[in-house]
Amino acid sequence: MSKIIRMSRFAGNVGGELSPRQPYACCARNLKLNSLYGRLETISNTLGVFWKGEKPGEDTDFTNLASLGQAIDLKRWLAASMDKTMRLQLYAPSDFWLQFG
Repeated sequence: MSKIIRMSRFAGNVGGELSPRQPYACCARNLKLNSLYGRLETISNTLGVFWKGEKPGEDTDFTNLASLGQAIDLKRWLAASMDKTMRLQLYAPSDFWLQFG
């Protein structure tokens, strides 16, 4: 991608284009358009399997699950916190964050 195209994409997003076809960065309004959406969802599901003690499904990253090791209380709490934060970003309506202020 050329420098000019990247800059015009950036300028469009910064200039108030709230629903661009190709988002420059992730935010609540365009996260589903980003190529990382599926990966974030898989990581969130993997964290959920870990802290809830559930059986892994096909949407689980077994390498990351194995790297978490034994589910002690502190690790479970941290995984639950990260899972909740990611799920808020993944599934909150786009105007959710505008309710605070």
